[in-house]
Amino acid sequence: MRRPFFLVLISVATFLLGNMATSLFAQEIQFGDPTTPLLPKKASPKEPYPWLNSYPMSFFTKTRSAKLVGKGHLSLCMKFQTFDYDARRVGGAYQPFGPDESYRWFQNTFVAKYGWAENHHLVLGVPYVWTGYHLGANHMETNQLGNVFLFDKWALIKETPYVPAVSFDTWIFFPTGDTSEKCGCDDTSVRFTTTVSKAFRNKLSLHFNPGYTINCGYGSDCVEINSAIIWTHWKKLWPAVEYNYYHKYGKGQCHDVVPGVIWKYAKGASFKLGVVINADSTMSYRDDVGMVMKFFYRF
Repeated sequence: MRRPFFLVLISVATFLLGNMATSLFAQEIQFGDPTTPLLPKKASPKEPYPWLNSYPMSFFTKTRSAKLVGKGHLSLCMKFQTFDYDARRVGGAYQPFGPDESYRWFQNTFVAKYGWAENHHLVLGVPYVWTGYHLGANHMETNQLGNVFLFDKWALIKETPYVPAVSFDTWIFFPTGDTSEKCGCDDTSVRFTTTVSKAFRNKLSLHFNPGYTINCGYGSDCVEINSAIIWTHWKKLWPAVEYNYYHKYGKGQCHDVVPGVIWKYAKGASFKLGVVINADSTMSYRDDVGMVMKFFYRF
């Protein structure tokens, strides 16, 4: 399948799935006259549907929502993620490392978002990677800059009681990484993603964002499908579950499930903690369980 057709297919499918989900939950927000929305007890003329857009801009590892940071606002985030691989794929099956073998990978990513328009925000990400590799006769310890990225989020459709929010992102990854040192990629990459988000009166919200990356290392393209569900019933503590599918052509694919919690400990600030569980993989190396955490503040 050619790239342009695949990207159009992703966008159309995302929009249709979002509207299908909305119609399935239509009874959640109606009473009497089906055209009249059911207002909660705490509704006000300024905020008649307070559950709308009531979710974070991103979750734990990859899934994002269609929410924007807001025009004139700046947010800063520090993300920490670690992998301690325990097996490598040989002949179609995983074999555990030997007693003196190990492969550890840690990434610290600084992310800044700025709302430059009502329906746009710009994102800058700067990752730094630490890698420790001791397998057989191969030994390597290194740390350096990964692939710096920049993307613009464009909010195409604003969320209403009946329509999900839809956004589209265009990314560029600069060749600041190093493929041979396993610290990113030393080629330029371009990614296109779309996001559908829908919140419901029961404080649950669903998020779905597929994407396609052109040249994500070794000349291969990548497909990813990320999703999440979050419950914002409590004011300070929001439990969530994220699912990530990643396929790199010619290299393999993996499925990760990330249960976690978001703690809104102060106004404009939050702490996110998730456990990355590998459900299935055909990639070269596998880590059964990893960890991710984020510190976030919005000005």
